[in-house]
Amino acid sequence: MKILVICLITVVILSGTFIYAGGNIMVIVYALPIEMVIIGGSAVSATMISRDKKILTEIVSLTKRASKGSRYHKEHYTSLLAMLYALLRIAKIEGVVALEKHIDNFDESDIISKYTNIAKEEAVDPFMRDILRAMTLQLTDPHRLEDMMDRAIEKIRHERMIVAHTLYTVADSLPALGIVAAVLGVIRAMGSVDEPPEILAGMVGSALVGTFLGVFLAYVIAAPIAGRVEHIIEEEMTLFTVVRDALVAHANGIPAHVAVEMARGAVPSHDQPSYDEVEESLRHSRGGGEAKAA
Repeated sequence: MKILVICLITVVILSGTFIYAGGNIMVIVYALPIEMVIIGGSAVSATMISRDKKILTEIVSLTKRASKGSRYHKEHYTSLLAMLYALLRIAKIEGVVALEKHIDNFDESDIISKYTNIAKEEAVDPFMRDILRAMTLQLTDPHRLEDMMDRAIEKIRHERMIVAHTLYTVADSLPALGIVAAVLGVIRAMGSVDEPPEILAGMVGSALVGTFLGVFLAYVIAAPIAGRVEHIIEEEMTLFTVVRDALVAHANGIPAHVAVEMARGAVPSHDQPSYDEVEESLRHSRGGGEAKAA
């Protein structure tokens, strides 16, 4: 909604300035639907040809979320840190093999089921499930574990960034599509050279609307949305970083509560829970003597 409002304000500013300068806004209003169909239709069809259905679905989903921002906020990070603490405490006390029952049954786990707002997110399932399973298979070397997670995170980032790259490609193509629309308008005008000058002038003016619209859509709409989507993707990747930092710290023999505190440092500042907030969440997952042992 925020992006839509900003776009409407921009349109009002441009239209108002054009009218104030003596321009005939009806030339643009008349040509706009036709030029929009030519430019927008071409952009959509080109995108559909170049990307599969899954990517197209993700483009629609992320574009809708562009005005809302990241799905993850302070409460999600707090839950994730608390869940990591509970799992690492079990691994510390009972050994990593004890995690198998929680990995195999995320829905039935008495620990993970407490954090339903984060347990089903992509940063936890299947990413964390796969890493924890690797740990139960005796992948305990911190460097190899970190390398495995880094490669998994980079793969996920690459796959998600296809959406942002596609939107940037659309933005880059819109000015050229605007020229195509303009050329079609000029061809139409040249086919009507026997018309009076005022009608020909209107046709040429309508044709130039295509060039304007292509540039406007590229640099005022598509490119900013692509940048916003890229920012959201990078911000949501932080959940993977938090998981990585906590598990690598554990593999290095660091106590669970310290590992969680180290992972907390990776959370973006505007969504980062305070030390006291994390401690309050951890109190609900600690169990007296077990907490001391951790």
